[in-house]
Amino acid sequence: MSTFDARVGFKTQRGPIPQVQSSNSTTTAAVPDELVRSSELWYDDGTVVMQAGRTLFRVYYGILQEQSQVFKHMFQNPQPTDAPLYDGVPLVQVEDSPSDLKLLLKILHQWKFRCDLTPLPFKDCVALALLCDKYCMDDMKSWALTTVKKMYRLSTFEDFVASSSHV
Repeated sequence: MSTFDARVGFKTQRGPIPQVQSSNSTTTAAVPDELVRSSELWYDDGTVVMQAGRTLFRVYYGILQEQSQVFKHMFQNPQPTDAPLYDGVPLVQVEDSPSDLKLLLKILHQWKFRCDLTPLPFKDCVALALLCDKYCMDDMKSWALTTVKKMYRLSTFEDFVASSSHV
């Protein structure tokens, strides 16, 4: 079991649910030089740093917990007092791909991105639906799946699997 798995409170079928690090801690996370701050999703006044791979995103946990029961419960649970911080805010390490997490966070945090009439590519809709399932974001998951159904003029997931147009 990895150190990360040992810190995680519970798992889903798609892997561990991340655990927020305590905001009461004065410990600073040991951060390797190769970590990169997202240029698009780094808010100086953000309240949480999320790490996917080597990419860091500083965002607002109020927005996360409003849309996700997983994040809501994560931030409500007491955390160890010695848990590391990044830039003075809680650090949440996830096992999601940086590009998938970036898409999810961008849709949640940037109104302009959500209002863009350009449809998301198929692979992004699927990645978004999977992350929304993992983090219990039912409304956004439904939107992503509806988008896929419209793209392929399908009424059910079974229709999609049976079609050859997605290959």
